[in-house]
Amino acid sequence: MLDLRPPSYYDFIASLIKIPERKKGNSLEDLERFFARLAQAHRAYADALERPAPVPDLEAYDAIEAMRIVLAGFADVNRRGQGLTQDDARAIAHRAGIDPRGLSGWYAAGLLETRADGTRWITEAGRRRLAEVA
Repeated sequence: MLDLRPPSYYDFIASLIKIPERKKGNSLEDLERFFARLAQAHRAYADALERPAPVPDLEAYDAIEAMRIVLAGFADVNRRGQGLTQDDARAIAHRAGIDPRGLSGWYAAGLLETRADGTRWITEAGRRRLAEVA
């Protein structure tokens, strides 16, 4: 997942300037340079906040194709008489371009199930949906 949040103010400023060590006898020139860098960092931070956030390309994401990839991935493994592990299910979700946590809705809709042994399986409803989107 792409994190679109701006960095914290402190992290951003700290990445741009070196804060002088507190020691006796800092010259006025040292402090002037520090405040000049601090002002420059403030301007850069304001510019970063005003810059429009990148917009994900929603046209490139095809929900039906993602559903087909996930359901087919489950069906392929289940056809061999095996259930998927949580890591297997996560890998299939990533391959389809979706966040694995989004699969919880698929379990709630009855397309996928977790059995008592912890393995994941496609349900009959999931197989019907796969036939519709294939």
